[in-house]
Amino acid sequence: MTDWLKLHEEKKTERNELNARRDVDDRLVTSFKYIMQDVKDTRIKDIVNVTMNRLRVFKAYVEASLNKADEKVVAESDDEKIDTAEIEELIKASFLSANYRLIRRGEWRLEPYFDQQACMRGEAADLVLFQMQPERRVSQPS
Repeated sequence: MTDWLKLHEEKKTERNELNARRDVDDRLVTSFKYIMQDVKDTRIKDIVNVTMNRLRVFKAYVEASLNKADEKVVAESDDEKIDTAEIEELIKASFLSANYRLIRRGEWRLEPYFDQQACMRGEAADLVLFQMQPERRVSQPS
């Protein structure tokens, strides 16, 4: 039987360096108070430390540009019998449905979240679950 905890720990260890680098990038972009240090991580005296917001502004522009971009959905298959257009329409409909539910609850749509994750972490993933509901017939008022 698969030991999922062990697999998770191995993957976490494998990605330690990458995640440490991502955390440093995150601190740079969120404009933490920068203090110049020497090779021993000791604060250098007689230096004026100034935190610039250029990276933060750049990140905001990149995310805004991604939010304005037109999304393209492409499904590919080696099996010619599979109608990929139908799969593409299902993907589009699922995002529209999920976004509709999120907006009704006063929450953000999915795309800005994915854009932010892609910018800050270099990847984005989410679990999508579908629930089939029986068709409800709505009576029309007379």
